[in-house]
Amino acid sequence: NDRIFELQGAGYASTHYVDGKVRIRFAASENWTDTSFAAHMSFFTTASTAVSTLERMRITGSGSVLVNTTTDDGNNKFQVNGSGKFQDGITTGNPSGGTAAVWKTGSLKTSPVVVSPTNYVEVDIGGTPIKLAVVT
Repeated sequence: NDRIFELQGAGYASTHYVDGKVRIRFAASENWTDTSFAAHMSFFTTASTAVSTLERMRITGSGSVLVNTTTDDGNNKFQVNGSGKFQDGITTGNPSGGTAAVWKTGSLKTSPVVVSPTNYVEVDIGGTPIKLAVVT
């Protein structure tokens, strides 16, 4: 797909200038017509001790953010290929049949726990709903 616009950084290596090792690219996501202009924005970086530049993040025309992948699954707005870390938790929206919730990170509770059969988090794994009890 065609590049629309690109910003590149340059720097001096040991003996010469090198450009394009970090860049932001704006590109067409399809062949444009008079009625369709899909485009995306990509971020490229070069890892330490490497010479090749790789696409690390993409914002698709439909608003999905892809990290370490260029393949949009079409279902999720935030997609990460690899591990992730959230320092202070994740806030969810209102899932079907449930309410919004905050998933917190923190320390394991070592005192006795009480499990309530009515408080649970439901996770869908391959179409199979799994209920995880909430401990208090």
